[in-house]
Amino acid sequence: VSCPSHYSVSPDGATDVSLQECLPCGKGRECVGVNGSNCTVCSACESGYYKEAAVADGCKPCPQNTYFGGTGAEAISQCGACPDGSSTGEAVGRTDVEACVCDGALYRAKEGDKDVCVTCPTGAECQDEGGGKTCGLARSNLTCGSGKAVVGTWTREGNGTYVLISCPSGYSLVNSLSGTSVAVGDTDGFRHDAQQCLKCLDSQYVIRNNNDTCHKCPRGLKCHGDSTLDPVVAGSEWVQEEEAGVGMIYRLVSCPSHYSVSLGSEADGSLQECVACGKGQECFGTNGTNCTVCTACGSGYYKDAAVAEGCKACPANTYYGGTGAEAVSECVACPDGSTTRGLSGQTSVEACACDAVLYRVVSGGGADVVSCVTCPTGAECQDEGSGKTCGLGSVNLTCGLTPLVGNWSRVHESTYTLGSCPSGYSLVNTLSGTSVDAGNSLYRHDAQQCVKCLDESQYIIRSNVDTCLKCPRGLKCTGDAALDPVVVGSEWVEEEVAGVGMI
Repeated sequence: VSCPSHYSVSPDGATDVSLQECLPCGKGRECVGVNGSNCTVCSACESGYYKEAAVADGCKPCPQNTYFGGTGAEAISQCGACPDGSSTGEAVGRTDVEACVCDGALYRAKEGDKDVCVTCPTGAECQDEGGGKTCGLARSNLTCGSGKAVVGTWTREGNGTYVLISCPSGYSLVNSLSGTSVAVGDTDGFRHDAQQCLKCLDSQYVIRNNNDTCHKCPRGLKCHGDSTLDPVVAGSEWVQEEEAGVGMIYRLVSCPSHYSVSLGSEADGSLQECVACGKGQECFGTNGTNCTVCTACGSGYYKDAAVAEGCKACPANTYYGGTGAEAVSECVACPDGSTTRGLSGQTSVEACACDAVLYRVVSGGGADVVSCVTCPTGAECQDEGSGKTCGLGSVNLTCGLTPLVGNWSRVHESTYTLGSCPSGYSLVNTLSGTSVDAGNSLYRHDAQQCVKCLDESQYIIRSNVDTCLKCPRGLKCTGDAALDPVVVGSEWVEEEVAGVGMI
C-alpha cells in the first residue's frame, strides 16, 4: 500500500500481488510522504532542485550561485549559472535569477535576453561601513544600506539599466565625461557610468538642475548652492537669461537709486555687480533696459545735495512734471482746496484731488490752470460718516453706487451744468428755486438741483421749466405729470399761466 521516502509502489494498482514491489524514483523525480504518510507515486523535483540517477535519494538543491526555475531537473547542468559579477551568497536551491545579487558596485540589467551585472553610475554608489562600495540601484527602493535614498529621480529602461532624469534643487545633473548634461540618446556624449547629481557649493548656483552645470556666484549676489539668491545691494534686479555656451545664468538688469550696473567681461556673469553712483545722481532702468549711466532725478522727485542717496519725493500736496529738480522749491503746490491725499512724489496736477464738496475744473485753456469749485446742491452726497462729498468728482457721477439725479454735462473739464431732470422733479438753478438759462444773471451754479415733487400734494408737467405746483382739490396727484380726477368724468387740460408755468 505504500513505500518509504524516495520509493514508489510498483506497479500502481496491480491485481497480481506477486508483481508488487518498492522501486526507487528515477532521474529528476522523488517521493516524499505528506504529513507523515508513506509514498505511493514519485513526483518531479521542485524548482531549484535536480536528481541525476534513479536511486533512493531525494532531489539535491542547485548549488550556490546557480538557479533553476523549472521542475524535474535530471542534471546539475540544468542549474543555470548566475550572471558574471553576481552570486546567491551562501544560499542554494534558488529558483530564479532574481536570487543572484550583483556584487559590490554593480546592479543587474540585460543584454538582449541575457541577465548581466553592469557598473553602478557614480551618483548611485554607496559607501558601506567596511569602506567598500555598493550600488543603491540594486535595491528595490533605490537606497544605500543606511536607508539614505540615492539622490535624483532614476527610471529603468527596457534593458534594465537606470537613467538619471532629474536632480533636486542645488544639484547639477551630470551624464558625460565632461561633467555636463547631454541627451540620453547622444551616443557620443552620454555615459551611463558618469551619471550623478553633483552638489553645488555654497559659492555656486544652478537654475536648471537637469541642464546646466554649477555656476560661479556673481560678485553682486550671495548664493546658496541652488537657484535662490540674495542681492548684495538690496533692490537690485536680477533675471534668468540663457547665455550661449554657458547655460541659464542670473543677469543683472537694474540697480536701485544711486547705483549703476557693472557687467564685467566674464561670459558666465561672475563679475556682475551694482556700483554706487556719484554726487547728485541716481540710476534707474527705463523700459526694461539696464542702467549703466547715472542720470538726473525723475518727475516728482528732487535731490538737493551731492550725496550718495536716491532722489527724494516731492512732499504731499505738491507735484513736479519736469526732471532734474535740484530743490524742494521746484515742487509746485496743489490748487487751493485740493490735496494729494497724503501721496508724495506726484508728477502732475491730476494728482491733486479736490476736498469734500468740491470738484475739479480746468479753465484758461491750460492743463495746469486748475481750480476746485463748490459742488452744486443737487450733486452733494451724504457719506457714512455724516460728512458730504461731491458726486461730480466721481468718474460715473454717482454717490457711492447711486447715480446723481438729472442729466449733468460739461464741455471738456469746465463746470457742470444740470441739463434736465426726470419726471417728478423740478429743475432748480437759482436762489429763488426756479429754472433759468445758464446765461441769465439769476443763474447760480451752486444752486443747481433736481427737486423732488411731493407724491400726493404736488405735480409738475414740464420738469425742466416749471416748479412743483400744488395739487388741485379736484385731482389726486402723484408728484409727477400723471393725474386721477376726484370726480370721474371731469375733464382737465394743460394750460400755460403767466408767472406760474404749465398747469
